[in-house]
Amino acid sequence: MNEYTYTTERQEDSQIFAAKCNEIPWLSWFAETEEKAIEGIKNIVYTIENQFFSVHHSQ
Repeated sequence: MNEYTYTTERQEDSQIFAAKCNEIPWLSWFAETEEKAIEGIKNIVYTIENQFFSVHHSQ
């Protein structure tokens, strides 16, 4: 697995946190807590990476 850098910021107009993966800048995950936002973005990056890995190794 690759190492990724994650960041979060709180949306000023709400109580929602936005998490991003710096290496995949178009991807975001929103949650009510910073911890859940980080957990969500990590899960989706893991899913994307595993799907990419399995597609390229099955060909």
